[in-house]
Amino acid sequence: MAFGKRREDLIRNGIYTSFVTIATLTGILMLISYCGINEIFNIMNVPDNVKSGMKIYMLYCLACFARPLMAIFVNAFKTNIINIGVHYLRIEGAFYIGIGILFMLYGYYRAVNSPMVSVILTVISLGTRVILAYVLSGISFIGVTGIWAAIPIGWFLADFTGIIIYLYDARVKRSKKI
Repeated sequence: MAFGKRREDLIRNGIYTSFVTIATLTGILMLISYCGINEIFNIMNVPDNVKSGMKIYMLYCLACFARPLMAIFVNAFKTNIINIGVHYLRIEGAFYIGIGILFMLYGYYRAVNSPMVSVILTVISLGTRVILAYVLSGISFIGVTGIWAAIPIGWFLADFTGIIIYLYDARVKRSKKI
């Protein structure tokens, strides 16, 4: 009984997220390595490389299935634990494109020598997560699902900010050329 409770706690704390995150980071790092080896990761090609990376990442997100992924970690007879994990992974997995975009934005801003923007995006993402998780989990009919929902909301707010900064910088650069 104690062992089953421990697994349930691991699921609630998001430990299984690391499995998906490791795969995500590996894919992004492979793309960056490919670009570096083939000397295509220069300042002129960064936007094209980001677009290519996003296409690869979207395919990756669509290929993940919650129940088979849970079956890797949990005995098939533990249906309650699997159902909780599937619920969590469907919430997170449906929005994993948000963290993929955020990772690409981090890489882009580092590549164009604007690492402070990466820091700002991280603060927005994490700050939003903490505040929303606290607020949403306190609402009785939302509960723990509010914690899980706060994570992608934080990603998308940081994504939105990063894209707005990108578009603003692009507009400023275009106006200087004219």
